[in-house]
Amino acid sequence: MAQPQESAQACDAPRLPRDLHSFAYIRNGYREILRIIAVEHAIKAQFCGCQFDLVDWEDAVLAIDRFQTSDNPKLPFDVIALRRQADAAETTLKEACTE
Repeated sequence: MAQPQESAQACDAPRLPRDLHSFAYIRNGYREILRIIAVEHAIKAQFCGCQFDLVDWEDAVLAIDRFQTSDNPKLPFDVIALRRQADAAETTLKEACTE
């Protein structure tokens, strides 16, 4: 089955490479971290294009300590809280870019 083509207009967080981590919960956390730091970079740079053009997965990996909430290696962060934070950050960026 063929994968659907992504629209050139879409600006969604890219899929995490499977080799970055084998545990889906952690991969989802990295994706939310990428969303947050991408928005932070875009706001700092006053950039209203696709914020994911400014960051890559290495940035998310390097930022994990900032978002870690537990020493448990299988649950190092709260993905639901990260998702809420990323959604709020993206809303802030959209508002800033529409002004």
